[in-house]
Amino acid sequence: MRSVGNKNISITTAVLLLGMVTGAWSQPSTPGKHTSDTDAKAVQAIFSEIQEGINSSDVGLFSGYLVKQVSLTVTGNETGVYSATQAKLILQDFLSLRKFSGFKFTTMNLRGTIRYATGGGYYMVKGNSYRFQIYVSLWPSGGRWFISQFNVY
Repeated sequence: MRSVGNKNISITTAVLLLGMVTGAWSQPSTPGKHTSDTDAKAVQAIFSEIQEGINSSDVGLFSGYLVKQVSLTVTGNETGVYSATQAKLILQDFLSLRKFSGFKFTTMNLRGTIRYATGGGYYMVKGNSYRFQIYVSLWPSGGRWFISQFNVY
């Protein structure tokens, strides 16, 4: 009996080892585990389009990157989770009422689980200048990156 038990243990151990060596039980890829240079360049290009869209008050330059449900905060206006269409309208309204100058992302995380960028600039409303900050995070889906969170402070 004992040899049968050891034989079963040996077979089980061999199957487990074979699975580990061949990667049969490797973890599925998790969102954000993209680390290639090409991937980082794609993320940086999205942040550049967002930056350009803000400076030109044109949400259309980056609205194609909004996920179906976007976490959006526009200080003094809206906070919540909105459809991509609603988020686009809220952001367009915010941008169209202000003249932006010098917005630039100053911190960008282009690799790792969470891809984000933060930065600031100034805008004018009725002759008054205001400082603002923006935080944007991206989420991978279908091999592409999308805006999942957009905060204006």
